[in-house]
Amino acid sequence: MRATLRSIGLFGMILVLSVAGTLIWVLFDQGFIDLSNPTINTWLAIVILSLVLAIGLSWSIVRRKISGQADVDDVDE
Repeated sequence: MRATLRSIGLFGMILVLSVAGTLIWVLFDQGFIDLSNPTINTWLAIVILSLVLAIGLSWSIVRRKISGQADVDDVDE
C-alpha cells in the first residue's frame, strides 16, 4: 500500500478507483453483472483493490522506462 501511495499518490488511487467504478457501473447498466449477489460484490472489490495495487506497484517501472530516471527511497546514512 505504501509503495502504491508513493508511486501514484492519492490522486492516482482515486483516479484508478473512479475508472474501475465507472466500468462496473456500465457493466451493471448493460445487464452483464448483477450486484444483488454478495459473492459477486466481494469478488469485484477484491479485483478492484488488486487492480489499484498492481497499477501503483508497476507505475515506477513504467515511469523509469519512459523518462529514464529511477525512483529511489530516501535513506539516511
